[in-house]
Amino acid sequence: MIGLTFFATLIAFVALLIWLSGLLTRKMRPGVGKVLLRAVMVVAVFPLMVADEIIGKYQFEALCKANGIASIDQSLIQGKRVQIHDDYFSWKPLPGKIIPMKVTTRRIKDADTGQELV
Repeated sequence: MIGLTFFATLIAFVALLIWLSGLLTRKMRPGVGKVLLRAVMVVAVFPLMVADEIIGKYQFEALCKANGIASIDQSLIQGKRVQIHDDYFSWKPLPGKIIPMKVTTRRIKDADTGQELV
C-alpha cells in the first residue's frame, strides 16, 4: 500500500511540475525552445522532492563516522525483559547542520530489577 501511495504522490508531483512549467512559459511562442525549457525546468526541480532525505542521509553518515555507532552486547540482554528509556527532554541540537538534527541518550534497563544494561 505504501508503494501505491508513493507512486501516486510521485505522479501528482510530476504533474504539478509540468503544469507549473507550462504556467511559467505560457507567454513564449510554441516551438522546440519552449519544450526544451519546460523539460529543463521539470528535471531541475524534481530532485527537490527528496533533497532533504539526501542531505539528511549524508549528515547522519558523517555524524556516525565522527562519533562512532554504539553497539550492544546482546549477551547482556539475552532472555531478559527490558525497558528502553529515551531521554526526550534532554535533546541537544547539533550546530552547523543544514537539516536540523538533535542527539539524545537511549538507555536499556532490566524491566524487573531496574539495572541499566546498556
